[in-house]
Amino acid sequence: MPERGYRVHREALPVPSLGHPSIAILFALTVFVLVATVALASEGEAPSLDVHEPVEGFRTNALSVTVSGWTDPGAALVITTSNGNNSRTHHDQPDTIGYFNLMALVFEGWNDISITATFFGKETTTDLRRVWVDRTPPNLVIVNPRDD
Repeated sequence: MPERGYRVHREALPVPSLGHPSIAILFALTVFVLVATVALASEGEAPSLDVHEPVEGFRTNALSVTVSGWTDPGAALVITTSNGNNSRTHHDQPDTIGYFNLMALVFEGWNDISITATFFGKETTTDLRRVWVDRTPPNLVIVNPRDD
């Protein structure tokens, strides 16, 4: 009798060959999480957004910065960097648990970085950060030994 119940469960899933019953359960849980995310988004809830990097006022001499943090799985991310004259837009998706990590290109000088998480282009959550990029090499003055 359990074999028959298992077969009915397998036939109800869209993937025809899942093998071991634990794989079928894992697949069902994954589908449930995705459906719950879609249901949350359709209720008009804005996604959560917790940006870890870059910190406000971060200073670097590189032309890219790491943007990382957490949001809700299923949210779309748009990261825009701008220095007042130029801007760049980066698109990303968090992984299945909501973590994101990408390199955003920046410009010389102060850069305003806007990180926006969106559910289906409707409800949004935005975090703003400013970073300083200085590509000017330092002046090196040798004082000892003196070259007389």
